[in-house]
Amino acid sequence: FSPKKSKRDHPIQEMIETETNYLENLLMVRDSFRDKLTLMTLEVKAQVFHGLDDMIQLHTNIVQDFSTCDKDVGRVLLKHLNRFCVYKEYCTRLSANQTFLQAQEKQNPKLSEELIKCRLDAKSAFPLSAHIVIPFQRLLKYHLMLDGILKHTGSEHSHYCNLMLAKEAFVELNNEINDLKGAIDRDEKMIQQDELAISIIENVEKSLKGMSLPSSANLADYGKMVRAGNLATHGHQGSADYAFLLHTIIIFCSKPKILQHRYRFKFALKLKNYNIDNTGDCLRLTNTLNVFSSLILTTKNPEDLRLWEHDIRSCKALASPANARGHSVVLANLAGRTCAHCETKIVGRLGQAYRCQNCEAAIHITCLSDAACPITEDSAVQFRRAGSIMLPLLGDRGSMGSTLSLAHATIDNKDQVRQLQQEWMREQENVPIAEQPWYAGNLSTSTATARLQSLPVGTFMVRQRAADQPNHFAFAIQTQDGVKHIKIEYERREDGGGAASGGHVFSFCNTMKFNSLVGLVDYYRENDLGQVFNYSHMKGMKLRYPYKNA
Repeated sequence: FSPKKSKRDHPIQEMIETETNYLENLLMVRDSFRDKLTLMTLEVKAQVFHGLDDMIQLHTNIVQDFSTCDKDVGRVLLKHLNRFCVYKEYCTRLSANQTFLQAQEKQNPKLSEELIKCRLDAKSAFPLSAHIVIPFQRLLKYHLMLDGILKHTGSEHSHYCNLMLAKEAFVELNNEINDLKGAIDRDEKMIQQDELAISIIENVEKSLKGMSLPSSANLADYGKMVRAGNLATHGHQGSADYAFLLHTIIIFCSKPKILQHRYRFKFALKLKNYNIDNTGDCLRLTNTLNVFSSLILTTKNPEDLRLWEHDIRSCKALASPANARGHSVVLANLAGRTCAHCETKIVGRLGQAYRCQNCEAAIHITCLSDAACPITEDSAVQFRRAGSIMLPLLGDRGSMGSTLSLAHATIDNKDQVRQLQQEWMREQENVPIAEQPWYAGNLSTSTATARLQSLPVGTFMVRQRAADQPNHFAFAIQTQDGVKHIKIEYERREDGGGAASGGHVFSFCNTMKFNSLVGLVDYYRENDLGQVFNYSHMKGMKLRYPYKNA
């Protein structure tokens, strides 16, 4: 061999030998650790040794091809390049797997002892926690070894092109993995921040005396805590001197007095239902329906007032985005779902995305303005959704005392509220069934259960039982005893007698029948389902939350 050729042979031989050694180490981890551990469950093994079998098969094939490639190692690596995708998930999960393995050993001392025994039997100088890092270290060396071979390979050499392409491919792969790890680190940081925010909100919830949330709801369901501090209020709801501002609501309360440790809850407002105006020395919150008189907010100094105004406007813009592209959105906790626009996973635990009540899509906050609603974007007529003008049910609120009533009504305006409720109900009769916030379309029982099971008690939907039977519906509601399904009876009357004559008749029982599906739903939003269902979980139950609004 010429001196130049000998210099080139050395890094090639080093790559082949280290590849063989690496494969032997993978086999040792499989045979001496994974397959011999008896105190580690299959689920834990699947996480700790994720991708091991795929890597063993990959590098077995590479070692075999190296032996017959006539030193064209670049060609071999390019041949198997697509199979290196197993390293993407392995490397991005490495830190979490190391932490997970340490936690398993700490929780189970006998497992730790068994791992030591496995290491001694394998005659390994390193523990399992060190061996699971080796694949990541090996991946980082490929482009360096290829670069070492290229230094002694002229551009006219027949192997030069394959070596250069392989080097560039591994540099790109490493960069992609670094980007993925960076994204995961950012996601983990976001989750940690959300967990801290949730703990703060939980402490606030505990410190508020006299506040009652809807069943199965938590204060964190209303978004992140944005601001808390002195804020005096004057209006029909009453007076308060302190406020907690969350993404979708503002809670007013009285500060603790001497020797007291808890804030006394006064009332709360849903921000999307109020407009804010700065009159110079105070802020004025006005109900968008003009149902109630304005609420006046004041602070001791102008700077505090300016900060409150800025944060309230920001939260209102978040709760009611101006450019929703036809979506009817609510801010929600949708961790694990995929954004309908960018098709990436939604991360975080607190108010990180919107849910459209029309198309049920989950959308990143930053993606909303670029994602049109497929249901409403082509429609020439836009109907106002029932949820956008929902009014309080006074019969419910009157007996609940100091609850988290987001649209509090007083004795003086009951008649006005009832009149608006009746107008709203008449308006809803003209809204197509498909546009109703409680209508779910043609769904199976299992799908309906899945959609309701994580929502608050009282959340309900009406679904079509069969696609070829347009007037055959079923009713589903979340109760204290789980999701319950009830058939809605239907008949077509041609005779001219009876209150419900002259067309469609819908009912749960023979004693109470309705001319329309909307009429049936509206009745049981104000009346007890226990009237027709003799079950303990139906006693006192009313239709509270249309599932698209929940």
